[in-house]
Amino acid sequence: MNRYHFKQYWLFGLLLTVLAFAIAAWQTDSRSVHLKKALDGFQIEPGMRIDLIAAEPLVVSPVAVAFDENRQMYVVEDRGYPDPAEGGLPTKLGRVALLKDTNGDGTYDKRTEFATGLTYPNGVMPWRDGVFVTCSPDIFYLKDTDGDGIADVRKVVLTGFFATQTAQIRMSHPTLGLDGWVYVTAGLNGGNVTSPEHPDRPAVSFKQADGRFNPETFEFQVTGGKSQFGLTFDSYGRRFGCSNRHPIMHTVMEPWYLRRNANLLFNETIQNVSKAEAEATVFPISRSVTSADFIPKLIGRSHAGTFTAASGLLVYNGAGLTPAHQGNIFICESAQNLVQRQVVVPDGVSFRSEIAYQGREFLSSSDTWFRPVSLQHGPEGALYVVDMHRKVIDHPSYVPEEARGLLDWESGKTDGRIYRIVREGFKDSESNNRPRLSSSSSINETVAALSSVEEWDRSTAHRLLIERNDLASVPLLRKTAVESPRPEGRARALWMLRSLESLDLATEKKALTDKEPGVREQAIFLAEAMCKEYPE
Repeated sequence: MNRYHFKQYWLFGLLLTVLAFAIAAWQTDSRSVHLKKALDGFQIEPGMRIDLIAAEPLVVSPVAVAFDENRQMYVVEDRGYPDPAEGGLPTKLGRVALLKDTNGDGTYDKRTEFATGLTYPNGVMPWRDGVFVTCSPDIFYLKDTDGDGIADVRKVVLTGFFATQTAQIRMSHPTLGLDGWVYVTAGLNGGNVTSPEHPDRPAVSFKQADGRFNPETFEFQVTGGKSQFGLTFDSYGRRFGCSNRHPIMHTVMEPWYLRRNANLLFNETIQNVSKAEAEATVFPISRSVTSADFIPKLIGRSHAGTFTAASGLLVYNGAGLTPAHQGNIFICESAQNLVQRQVVVPDGVSFRSEIAYQGREFLSSSDTWFRPVSLQHGPEGALYVVDMHRKVIDHPSYVPEEARGLLDWESGKTDGRIYRIVREGFKDSESNNRPRLSSSSSINETVAALSSVEEWDRSTAHRLLIERNDLASVPLLRKTAVESPRPEGRARALWMLRSLESLDLATEKKALTDKEPGVREQAIFLAEAMCKEYPE
């Protein structure tokens, strides 16, 4: 091919790119769908109900939510997204909002500016009456000590996570594991991580690997896994992540086990549970377009109809849907305006998953501004969907420079919506039959919540017990570890005993013969430390 023909092909490719963007701009709605009409645009699994529980101006550009033990909702708002494609100083528009439902009708009506002046925050986790917030290069701890709903404690507990790439590719999703460590994704990035609280410690350097930190000592460690924007645990502590075209990835083994054998040549620790890339099918009902449609080398090989922006996955184990939904994994696909449900089954030492049904999604919208980015359990058992709500969700860095000016990067920056999904006929009063956890719950009430039918109760109780670190809970935990009617409760009780350095040999032996494989699996992990303590 001579230079003349090469130039022709290049110009033709550029023309197609510009044309594709022009068509996309024509197809995409010029304004956000009104709140009253937004629900009409949804297609949801039969038997399910979706409710709007917060919207602009109460929330703006939400990307993550978390509920504390008092059922207050913390909302992370990435208002400055996207960060400049050409670099430059970051904006400081990011915020954390504290939302309350003051009349108990299920809709949030009061907002407090819990924290402002952040760059590109993207994750939140309650801890000791405050929250950890991920905002590369930092992890903040924020806390309100005087009851006005505004954080007056604001400190960096870890820093050094890389923030040199786009805000799409940064550390996120602080999530408490059964072992009492807070796990984070690296965002396909890395870092040289230190703690300002412990300046004597050397930096932990890593590339494209997930990590974890001790919420009390702020020790940071590199873990297995390589997730972008999504991290979730199942009821037995198995960890899953995702990246754009890989909807579900299981971290099968941690690197510290592999390092025991210096001669081991194979060191892969991640298993694709779902189908990936071109086989990762989705079924949008919107006239959505993806950035791959506008890249000359990909024209004719569109990614539309497959995952291009898998994010915010969640292993659902709540009581607000149906028993058939428990253990399923839900994945957001913001580029094509949908949330997919996949059914997960064991497959050897890992798992495999399949789409729950062909030809349709658990949740999809004809509104191209619907941008689901993350999911969360709620206190009453519902599945919460965080809708960033933008006309354009992609980042300008992933769009050809010649076409960036054709896209509207600003529309939607004042919008944001949070939805709640439950089964039809569900009533909030159902959750009133369970003991209501709060910051003042007794040890007896908190340990009992480990055996709740509701995942939010179990995980919140686990966190509260770790925070309290009270040896008075040990007898109750030992009983729960072997007698709880729910295997998820038995597993959590075992790990809580380990956190309190009170896991005794008798309880461990009973756990190793538990009728539930997931409990026996956790007992085997715990046996490693037990062998060191009881070498005989």
